[in-house]
Formats: sequence, C-alpha cells, structure tokens
Amino acid sequence: MPLAAGTNESLSMETSATPILDRLQPLPAVRKAKAKLRLLPLVGAGVVLGIILSVVDWNVPPVRVWLHDNVIRRLDTLSASTLLVSTGAVVLAYFLGMVIHEGGHAIVGLAVGLRLRAFRLGPLLIEAPFRCSTFRGPGGLTSGHVLMAPHSVDRLEVRGFWMVAAGPAANLVSASVVYLLPVRTSQFAVLFIIISLLLGLSNLVPYRSVIGPTDGTFLWTARSAPGLVRRMLALMRLNSDLASGVLSRDLPIEFVEAAIELQDESPEALAAHAVAWSNAYQLKDYPRAARMLEMCLQRAGFANQAIREGLIYDAIVCQAKVRGHADLAQAWFGDLPTMPQSPLLRTCAEAMVLGVCGNKEAARAKIQEVRSMVEAMPPSVQRTIMVVEIDRWSAELDDELQNVS
Repeated sequence: MPLAAGTNESLSMETSATPILDRLQPLPAVRKAKAKLRLLPLVGAGVVLGIILSVVDWNVPPVRVWLHDNVIRRLDTLSASTLLVSTGAVVLAYFLGMVIHEGGHAIVGLAVGLRLRAFRLGPLLIEAPFRCSTFRGPGGLTSGHVLMAPHSVDRLEVRGFWMVAAGPAANLVSASVVYLLPVRTSQFAVLFIIISLLLGLSNLVPYRSVIGPTDGTFLWTARSAPGLVRRMLALMRLNSDLASGVLSRDLPIEFVEAAIELQDESPEALAAHAVAWSNAYQLKDYPRAARMLEMCLQRAGFANQAIREGLIYDAIVCQAKVRGHADLAQAWFGDLPTMPQSPLLRTCAEAMVLGVCGNKEAARAKIQEVRSMVEAMPPSVQRTIMVVEIDRWSAELDDELQNVS
C-alpha cells in the first residue's frame, strides 16, 4: 500500500507496532450511530409501560379514583392554575425519585467498601468534601450521577454489581412501600409510584443514552463480560484521582491495569487507554506509552471532535518528544484544524513541532504563550498542574539550548 503523507519511510506495516501513530494507516472515521440503536430507548420505554400495565391492578379503588378524579375529569376543566400545580407535582416526584435512585447507589456503594467522591442531582454537583458547583454537561437538568471510587481492585465486579443494581432497586422498593401506605390515595403518592416504577424499570433497559450507558447495560452484561463493571469502577477511581489533583504518573498502577484489561471496541476502552497512555508517558515508559496511544487511535471512531483533536495532539507529542520524528510530528500537526475547539491545544502543538524541528527559540516563545493562556484560566487544581508541567517543559527546552550552545 502507498505510504501516507508524512510517513517515516523506514517503517512499514510489517515492522511497525503502531501503524496509525506512524501514519501507515488512517485515523478511523467517526462512527455513526445506527438507527436501531437510537430506537432502543423507545423500545425500552414500551417494554416498561407494558410491564406497568400488566402488574398494576387498575381496579384498586385509590388508583381508579385518582385516574378518574385527577386525570379524566380534570382534563375537561383544565386551567392554568391546575396545570401549574400538576406540573409542579410531577417535577417534585421526579426529583424525589432521582434522589432515591442515586441515594441507593451511594448507600450500597459505601456498604460494599467504595468511597463517595461526588453526588450530582440535576445541575447541582456536590464533591467531597462538600464542595458545591453547577454541572452543565449532557443530562444536566434531568439526570443524576454518583461517583464512587474503590480502595482496592479486590472483587471489583461483585461490588460494582451490587452498587449499580441498588439504584433501580431503590426506586422499585420505594414505589412498593408507598403503594402499601394509606397515603397512596393522594395525587402526589400516585405520581410518585408511577414515576418511581418508570425510573427503576427504564434504568434496567440496556442502552446508551446521551449521558452514557444505563444501569441495565452493566447489569445485563456483568454475567457475560464482568470486565465491564471492573473497568467502570477502575475508571471511577482514576478519574476521581485526576480530578483531585493526582498526577498521571502517581496513579495507582493496579487500577490502570484493571481499566485496560478488557480490550473491546467502546468509548470506555478509549478513555481507559487514554489514562494508561498519560501514565506511561509521564513515567517515561515510552514503549508502553506508544502502545497505549495506538490503542486510543484505533478507537478514535468513538471520539467527538474535541477528543479527536486531543488524540492528534497526543500523536504529535509522541512523535516529537518521544521518538524525535519531525516529519511525522509535522504531518500530524497538519491534521489539526486551524480553528480547533481548544486554541490552547494548537498552541501547544506548535511549540512541540517547532522544538522537534530545531527551532528552539521559537519553541520557547511559544511555550511562554501557552503559559500565559493557562494563567488566564480560572483558578483550579488542573490549572495548577498545567502550570507545573509547562514549567517542566520550559526547563527541558532550556537545557537543550544550553547543550547546543
């Protein structure tokens, strides 16, 4: 096959262990979601509705009375005030169901030896130790999330299974308890029962939503692929450590290994190998770092535009600083958009390419530009770490300049 632009011609498909990194193979295109996968949430909702219709005794007086008095009759006399009250009751019942769902995850997670690192309810994010902030990511208004980190890798699959199962179970149990109480005759109680059943059962349907895999995805695959739950918990620990300011080189290696044990094709595998690449690179285990980066590049089809740009930057770093291949670093730089989603990323890449091409003075000036951009960011643990790494990079370049002179 013809070599790609910028390929080191001493390499070939037969001799290179990292063909994508060495530009012997193209970066995989973005994978398009299949139509049938997009229909899974609708199919799951239909299954959930069918289960509810089959198990609920609609002739029970409280349910029948509520349906007649609060739904059928009120539809005929619907007004702005009653609509507002009903909408408020639905929102409150949904929020309470979400609290119970995430609380189930957290309580059982603590019981099986996991540490609670963060608890999110809609846009409200609470991180240990009691730091509150606003979450603006996907599902920020309608979903919750619990971040738990294990102390050790022992029996991760079993502990993860019970922690994940506890969320839907908490919804189903709470709905059953309220149904058995005298308050089930109230409008709010019936709303709570229905919404809790929907939350519990829909979370058992295995599909990938905009915020990630549902609980059911992990539970249904735990038997056939226990490594999925193991990787999930390992990534939770690693991401939690990184968010708290732990450097990649200082991550617990047993969790890094647990995260990459499962070699499947998925966004989670991409995330796991990205952490492993950063860990190996900072430890200066360059052969392993190149292998981990190649694993990331193989799964680039799962990445959005911002992550793909980050992978291109990582390839520039590997070819420039690790292997010293100026031609390959320049070729990867050519793949980086002129107007990337992160201007800082392109500026860093320019400094890398200038340095490997021998223009050390221009590279040092570009690094100072990078430092100014980072210092303009809001104060955070990550900004502090970036400043330290930039200073280390600048010092390495100064040493190279002194050696040349």
